[in-house]
Amino acid sequence: MMKGMAEVSLSQALKAKSRLAKQIKDQWAIVVKFNSVIEGTERPASMTTTYQEIRANQEKLAALRAAIQAANMPITQTLYRMGELRGTLAMFGALTTTHGKAPFAYGMEMPTYDAELKSQWVLEETARLQAELDRLQDEVDAFNASTRLTIPD
Repeated sequence: MMKGMAEVSLSQALKAKSRLAKQIKDQWAIVVKFNSVIEGTERPASMTTTYQEIRANQEKLAALRAAIQAANMPITQTLYRMGELRGTLAMFGALTTTHGKAPFAYGMEMPTYDAELKSQWVLEETARLQAELDRLQDEVDAFNASTRLTIPD
């Protein structure tokens, strides 16, 4: 293992990526808030130094993301399938399934709606897709826990 590198599980690398991204966001918030202050006001840190730390962390984050992407190659299709399932579930959440007579606007005669995808079917399909998503997530979780990779310290 090279100096400045650590061997961790993919799960640990994903957590490290989230922490590093949050750290960069927090550092930028400091720069935005304290770059220009009223003369004589003390800054909590040097903006130049903080910016240099941001750039170093961005380089580290890029390397970390690349390592994670390479480690994810065997499950890339599963990850894409999960994304498509999530999208379908979101669409079902927004789908109107009104069927039969239902109010439309106050004072108007109630129109009769005709839904091809009925509410019960949508509920059942949603449950089936959620179960498939949960199964795939379990596979990904097991993969993430067992896959090792080398990341920058």
